[in-house]
Amino acid sequence: MSQGVLKFGDLPVPQIVARTREIVIAIDGNTNFTTPDPALAAVTASVDLLESKYNLSRRKGKALTDAMKLQLKSHRALMVLVLAYVQQASGGDAIKIQSAAIEVKGMPTPVGLLGKIQNLKGTPSEIIGATHLAWQSEPTARTYVIQISADQITWADREESPTKAEVLITGLVTESFSYYRVAGVNAAGRGAYSNPVKVGAG
Repeated sequence: MSQGVLKFGDLPVPQIVARTREIVIAIDGNTNFTTPDPALAAVTASVDLLESKYNLSRRKGKALTDAMKLQLKSHRALMVLVLAYVQQASGGDAIKIQSAAIEVKGMPTPVGLLGKIQNLKGTPSEIIGATHLAWQSEPTARTYVIQISADQITWADREESPTKAEVLITGLVTESFSYYRVAGVNAAGRGAYSNPVKVGAG
C-alpha cells in the first residue's frame, strides 16, 4: 500500500497556497474521489483566507502576522484531513493518489520544464527607486529569473534570483517605468516567461 504525503514542510505560504489550489483542481471532477471530505469549497475558502491574511501580514504588524500564523495552522490541519480522505478513497493506490496532485512517499517526483509563470503583478514600492513584484509560485521552482525591458523588445536579466514568489527590485530611477517578466528555474532548466507587466518605481 502506498502512502500519500503533502510535503508542505517549511514551504513558504505562497507555495502552500499554490500547492493547495493544485490539489483542489486535481480532485475536482476526479472519478477516484467523488465525495471529497472536507468539501472542496471549504478547502478553497480556507486557502483564500490564508492568502488574504498572508498579504495583510506583509505590512509587518504583529496582530496581522499572528492572524496569518493562526490561519496557516488551521489550514495545515484541514489539509491533513484532505490527505486522509485521499488515502482512504484511493485504497493506497499510488496512481490514484498522484491523480490528486499528491506525492507518494518513497517515489521520486518527475521534474519537467516549468510552465508559464502566472499572475505577475507589480507595484511601486514605498522605498525610493524600488518596485515590488509578486506572482503565483511554482512548487518545483528552485529559483526565479527576473528580466527588465524599456520597450518589450530588448530584455536583460536582473541580478535578483529570488527563491520565493516575490522580489523587491531596487536601484531604479524614481518615477520611471519599466516592463518586467518572470520565469521559474528547476533541474530541467528555465521555464516560460510570464506576460510582461509595466510598473513604476517608488
